[in-house]
Amino acid sequence: MITNAAKSGDLSKGDIDEDISDYFAACKTCHAQTSSPSSQYVPFTPADAWERIQVYYAKVNSKNVLVLMESGSKWIEAATMSNSTQSLQIAQEKLDKSACQEGMRNVPYESHILGVIKSLVGEKSRQD
Repeated sequence: MITNAAKSGDLSKGDIDEDISDYFAACKTCHAQTSSPSSQYVPFTPADAWERIQVYYAKVNSKNVLVLMESGSKWIEAATMSNSTQSLQIAQEKLDKSACQEGMRNVPYESHILGVIKSLVGEKSRQD
């Protein structure tokens, strides 16, 4: 076995790889500690329209661009702005327009979305 070969200082006796494999194959503790197989990937699908919205604000070719994307349908609303102070007004208009197209009276979490946009715009205007 492995221990006898190790004690004698000659590890070339026998097939050590096979001995190691046999040892771990027979080890009950090793099998108990082995993690279970990984689970299957299940993508997040929003239950309702406009439940999850992605907001992007970037400078592209010297213009500020605001992009809103509804994650369920992948609906995109985008607008260019001459300055960052327009962004909240434009975002409000885009959200209202999209809500009307979806047949909703208002967008869920609208105040939170506008807060995120405000913080993004503030960060970008400080970087400019």
